Amino acid sequence: VVSPPPPAPAAAPAKPAPVAAAMDLLDLGGAFDPTPTQTQDSTSVDVFAPAPAPAPAPSIPHATPAAAPVPVPAVDPFAAANLLSSVSNAPLGGMAPGPVGAPPVSDQFVHGGAPVAPLSITTPQFGGKWGPCPYQKSAVVPGSHLQNLQQFMEVLVAAGLHGVEAIAATNEGIAAGQVGQTILLVHGKLGAGGQVNFTVKSTDQGTANGLASWLSARLGR
Repeated sequence: VVSPPPPAPAAAPAKPAPVAAAMDLLDLGGAFDPTPTQTQDSTSVDVFAPAPAPAPAPSIPHATPAAAPVPVPAVDPFAAANLLSSVSNAPLGGMAPGPVGAPPVSDQFVHGGAPVAPLSITTPQFGGKWGPCPYQKSAVVPGSHLQNLQQFMEVLVAAGLHGVEAIAATNEGIAAGQVGQTILLVHGKLGAGGQVNFTVKSTDQGTANGLASWLSARLGR
């Protein structure tokens, strides 16, 4: 009887491959040092010490209040301009004392065939034009038919002038007109007994004389 061959010896188990050292992704530049780095605080703080006082706020200078404006007293534009400084109690030149002659035919003042037209200006504008006008004619009508300032202003408007302003407190009135390029300015003041003192200023002497004669005749009706 033939015996079977003995079984082959079992192979030795393979040795495991050596495990490579694990790479530290947080320390790519060198070997991993497991010892933690210690940070030394060079300043020692006493938590029980009182907190320092806050720095004082910078002082803000107080603004000095502006002084209140000084009120300017109202000025009478007529008195300031001294409009009647050259008026005397003499009648118009060339006219004898006594009743004024017949009034002109026209109810509106006409000079050189041209009627006067109203010049619409304010009282300050009137004062600004009064001084520069180089020619003037003043007159006094001692016994006019006027009883109040309103009637005087109506005569000025009837002449074709613009009634600029009437001041009842002083019985003064002003008016302005124009004949072509010639300016006419009138200032008058009513006195006792119907007396009227007035001055005509103009950029032309002949026109000023003509209006003064017209007003004297009209006021003396």
